[in-house]
Amino acid sequence: MLFHSSESDIPDKFYNEDTKSPFVECVVCQEDLNNRVYFVEKAYKRYPGEKEHQVIFEYAICQECAEKKNGELSEESKSNLLEFMNERLLSRMEEGIEEDAKGTQCLVSGNDLQDCDEYVTYGQFNGHKMLVGMFPYNLSGEVLDQVTELLSEQTLGEIDDFIGEHFSGPPEFRELLKDNKKWVVL
Repeated sequence: MLFHSSESDIPDKFYNEDTKSPFVECVVCQEDLNNRVYFVEKAYKRYPGEKEHQVIFEYAICQECAEKKNGELSEESKSNLLEFMNERLLSRMEEGIEEDAKGTQCLVSGNDLQDCDEYVTYGQFNGHKMLVGMFPYNLSGEVLDQVTELLSEQTLGEIDDFIGEHFSGPPEFRELLKDNKKWVVL
């Protein structure tokens, strides 16, 4: 299990948008999440003329499936991502990341999420509790674009496969995800 320092109740923002309750199964293996460590990723986009961000997709993935998916990333992508995050987070830590700002800012850039057209939020959970420490955090669309540029063709193919296998919906939704691989950061 990744580093965590405490547990708290799961905030509503990490609830499933359809059921308005915590996620109950892993998107990959469909196993029950009640007694498992898992992650939630929710992507938000503000459309032109709108004030509020809308959830454009969300999923929960158990730790075992997340580790397996991470293992499928190319060595080139893993190395690039590690170097990018180490450089960016080190400079942010030197600036000082306030705990209160973690919910309202991009972890890497420090940009306020209200100023971003797109962002993704990540959380780690154990059954019905949120694990607090490294998680939760947010990444702005701008940072996700930078991350996507670091990914190898092999990894981009893995992301395409993940999207095709686990997300359905209208064609324009699938195209949005396929054309913007930044939305799925495993």
